[in-house]
Amino acid sequence: MHTYIGVLLSKIISVSNEVYGALKKRKNGKSFSETIKSLYEKSSKTPLDVIADWKPNESFVKSLENAFEGRKKLRLKRVGF
Repeated sequence: MHTYIGVLLSKIISVSNEVYGALKKRKNGKSFSETIKSLYEKSSKTPLDVIADWKPNESFVKSLENAFEGRKKLRLKRVGF
C-alpha cells in the first residue's frame, strides 16, 4: 500500500470560451477550482444579499426594499379547499 501526502491530483477539462470568460470574471484572485466549487456550495445569503452583489442602481434597490417592507405588513390567511 502506498501513501501519498500532499499530492494534488488534477483533471483537465474543456469549456467553451464563453464559460471560461465567465469563470475568469468571477474568480477574483481565487483559483478556477475554488471559483467553480463556490458556484455549487449552498449560500446562506438572503435574496437581497445576492442582488446587492450584482451592484444594481439605487432606485432598483429602493424599490425592492419597499416591496419587502410592504410584504411584512400583509396579513395572510390559510384557507382550505
